[in-house]
Amino acid sequence: MIWLIFLISCLTLKPLNAQNAFEARLCTAPDKRTGTCIPVKLCQPMVHYLLQAPSITHEIADMLIRYRCDPTIQEIMVCCPNGPIIINATQKLETIEPKSCTTPHKRIGTCVPIKMCLPMIDYLQRVPSITQEISEMLNEFQCDLTQNDIMVCCPKEPIIINEVRKMFSRNVVQHRNIDLLPENCGELPGGNRIIGGNKTTLFEFPWMALLAYRSQNIVEFRCGGSIINSRYILTAAHCITQLQPLQLVFVRSGEYNISSSIDCQDYNNGLFQICASPVQDIAIEEVIPHPNYNRMALSNDIGLIRLVAPLNFSVENVKPICLPTDNDLLRADLTFRVLTVTGWGLTETGSRSADLLKGDFRISSQKYCQMMYARVRLRLYNTQLCGGGTVDSCGGDSGGPLQGIESFIDEDRFVQYGIVSFGPRRCGNNGFPGVYTKIGPYLEWILDNLKP
Repeated sequence: MIWLIFLISCLTLKPLNAQNAFEARLCTAPDKRTGTCIPVKLCQPMVHYLLQAPSITHEIADMLIRYRCDPTIQEIMVCCPNGPIIINATQKLETIEPKSCTTPHKRIGTCVPIKMCLPMIDYLQRVPSITQEISEMLNEFQCDLTQNDIMVCCPKEPIIINEVRKMFSRNVVQHRNIDLLPENCGELPGGNRIIGGNKTTLFEFPWMALLAYRSQNIVEFRCGGSIINSRYILTAAHCITQLQPLQLVFVRSGEYNISSSIDCQDYNNGLFQICASPVQDIAIEEVIPHPNYNRMALSNDIGLIRLVAPLNFSVENVKPICLPTDNDLLRADLTFRVLTVTGWGLTETGSRSADLLKGDFRISSQKYCQMMYARVRLRLYNTQLCGGGTVDSCGGDSGGPLQGIESFIDEDRFVQYGIVSFGPRRCGNNGFPGVYTKIGPYLEWILDNLKP
């Protein structure tokens, strides 16, 4: 993402404010020439290069970023050489046929090279600073990753600042429905019950839910979900919409071993046994897929299920998980974090494990994820996470939770950060990562759709 901000900053050519004073110093450019560390908009050789280049490829963009210097200053600083910038990068010049596209604000636009999108350049000239929210907005405008040039979905109308800020609002703490998410959530199991490996214990993940479908006269579980309060299950949109010929009939909570009628577990080498309360099978009152779910693009893959009756939280095997409603959790960078996926391995094929399993894996960088899925001509968004690619990370259900232990209301709790969305057909296929819908960007939508 940094290269996109970098190039835009060069192209906007905003004047340097007097308040952003800096002390010029000598530096060494990537081609070993001596230069001066100055704001990028004042580096005439770089501005001239960018305006004259017939095509700005990803290779050229990566090379230009190496000119950056002094990241401690708010302005984007570059090591500006005395002479012209020459980059010996192979450029394959092609005629790019303009394609229609949809911007993040649901406007019709044209997929064009970034340097040709005047509304975006004009918008960036008007903003006082490039914040994290604006950076995310810029990334959402990207289109057609198959081209060498950096392409954006360029609207015909001006980009409105207030519209962008509203789009990335994260003030969920004051939401009118925030109290519908229980504070007694994501509790870690008491006692010495957590065991090693990928096998879970009886009450370790009591927020796990199973979605039951009817096909002809057969009812089977094909997706998972997570309990977020007594009436709502959080899952993937692809699990609750466009299901023909399947029919979603009920949700099961409190399950551990699918093949047993009563779930029990031995402790202390069989000295005593603990059994769980019966499962709770509850019919469905309403399914709420995200209105912008796109089955072809596999984007906005999130949905809610409202049950016809509340779950009983007085038993130990049915409890809600926490969502990242705290501002620190919302802003958390999950890159390279180790998170846990749980499930019975349920997929659209119906294959599964009898016991509830867990798998830990590391979240990959967004750049790596986009690079991997660009190989199969699939675009990933900032509203998605990806990671894993080994057998250990394949135990999750479609629609099931991706979670981690965090400090939540001054206690260690499980917080759900993602929803299992899609991945390679074969488990652990050449290290290809799975993709998860990120919870944070959809928290307001979740809260908007909750009812008492």
